[in-house]
Amino acid sequence: MIAYFLFAGVMLAIYLRPFGIPIWLVSVFGALFALAFGIVNLRDVWFVWIMVWDSTLVLVGLIVLTLALERILFFDFLAYKI
Repeated sequence: MIAYFLFAGVMLAIYLRPFGIPIWLVSVFGALFALAFGIVNLRDVWFVWIMVWDSTLVLVGLIVLTLALERILFFDFLAYKI
C-alpha cells in the first residue's frame, strides 16, 4: 500500500515541481525512500541494472552525440538543405 502512495507522491511532485525542485532529484528521493521503506531491496536494484545498463549507456551516448551535432550547427545545415 505504501508503494502506491510513494508512486503517487513522486508523480505529483514531478508534475507540480514544488519549490523548483529538479525532476531528477524527485526521482532520486523517490528511489531512496523505496529502498528505505523496503519496497525494493538492493537485489531488485541490481537485477534491473543488469537488464538496462546497456540501453542506459546508449541513451547517454545519443544525448552526447546530439549535443555535439547541435554545437557544430549540423541540424541547422540539415534544415537548410531540406
